[in-house]
Amino acid sequence: MPNQQRTYPSQEQNYQPRHADTPESSNANNSYKPQQFSYYPEQIIEDGLKACQRSILGKIITDKPIHVILGSFEQDIAAMALDVLNNNGDPNQLNSTHICLIPKIKNPSSPSDFRPISLCNVTLKIITKTLANRIKCILPEIISPNQSAFVQGRLITYNTLIASDIFHYLSHTKRKNGYVGIKTDMAKVYDRVEWDFLEATLTTMGFPNSMVQTIMKCVTTVNFSILINGHPSQTFHPHRGIRQGNPLSPYLFILCADVLSGLISKAQNSHLIHGVKIAHGAPEISHLLFADDSLIFCRATTEEVSTIHEVIQTYQSASGQLIKDHFSKYLGMPTVVGRSKNQVFNFIQEKIWTKLKGWKEKNLSFAGRSTLIKVVAQAIPTYLMSIFLIPKGWQKICKPKHQGGMGFRNLRAFNEALLAKQGWRLITHPSSMVAQVLKAKYYPNAQFLQAQPKQNMSYSWRSILQASWVLKKGCFWTIGS
Repeated sequence: MPNQQRTYPSQEQNYQPRHADTPESSNANNSYKPQQFSYYPEQIIEDGLKACQRSILGKIITDKPIHVILGSFEQDIAAMALDVLNNNGDPNQLNSTHICLIPKIKNPSSPSDFRPISLCNVTLKIITKTLANRIKCILPEIISPNQSAFVQGRLITYNTLIASDIFHYLSHTKRKNGYVGIKTDMAKVYDRVEWDFLEATLTTMGFPNSMVQTIMKCVTTVNFSILINGHPSQTFHPHRGIRQGNPLSPYLFILCADVLSGLISKAQNSHLIHGVKIAHGAPEISHLLFADDSLIFCRATTEEVSTIHEVIQTYQSASGQLIKDHFSKYLGMPTVVGRSKNQVFNFIQEKIWTKLKGWKEKNLSFAGRSTLIKVVAQAIPTYLMSIFLIPKGWQKICKPKHQGGMGFRNLRAFNEALLAKQGWRLITHPSSMVAQVLKAKYYPNAQFLQAQPKQNMSYSWRSILQASWVLKKGCFWTIGS
């Protein structure tokens, strides 16, 4: 793909061009030609309506197909959607949205303690879902590999594995030049996106003007009313932000967040900051993005930390985003796992207890409490079990109830299956950033299934290696050409 300089907007100053040294940072025109094709009724019915059935109607009616549920309205809804998508129609009449406030904590006391969920019009949701289906196909080509959320072919656990190995490397290496990892978390990320910034970002990334106009109409013509005790309040019109609950919003956000990735990479390519390189042949990692969370790595010097601060300030002033000023864990994962595994993973037990005591468990029967504990306790560690092999003590709750256990599924087998999936992704996606990092450090001259244990391994890699027997049991060698 040819290199192409890209610029980004700022409300107060000219934005610095993003680096163009890697294929991910350049936009080949061929990548966007499919976006100029017209939309057809079949797309609306198959993609949009089915998506809405899964998200809305599917909770009520699960047996009937979508054309039976909508009946004669199916073609009318498709016609309204096509008018907006193909004929530059005005979605204003379809863009009235109710906001449902979901408490984040047990006793909320301020607006920041609520999560606003947008209840969009079904027809508008079909329109935005159809747009989202087109956009997500090209995201792997235009979004930096440092972003692991909402991109097809990438798992959010990719960056978690990389972060685990980086922290393990930093805690064991002996270097004159120390490194620092900076955790940032953006506040109200969807609500703070400036519309001018979003429009300019879409334009400079090469999206067709017609598509940009359609997206911006869907974003800017919205009218909100907050549900108070189940009744909508007076409507009002926002001047910035994208909506949670809109199928298009996650993709628009990571397109905007890619500007931050570009700024950090530009500073790295200009040698203003230096990322962490955990092994010879491994890529130098300066930042990892987890949707609205990010980890930034640089040398522990005043100059490089000041550069990171300037980059963040530039991004904030351009995009409208605000970085939280308080410390938080990255995705709730332990940064370094030492010898005492039980002590490190105690936070799982604390998290489960927090969930349980916040509910009205006193109103439940004994059987209801048992089911509640079973559902919560099995769901919370799932993400963790994709990264680490949890302590064997969890097997106690997998015993049958008549033996004093909780009757859980075999968590050890489930844990090993999730870790084996990570190994399979390393085999089938060798060009991914996580595969490049782990291969350079642990099996530079071999394949994953031939990797051998080494000294000074991170616990995440040791966990994947211990579960590799699952893959070896189901794989066999074939003679290639």
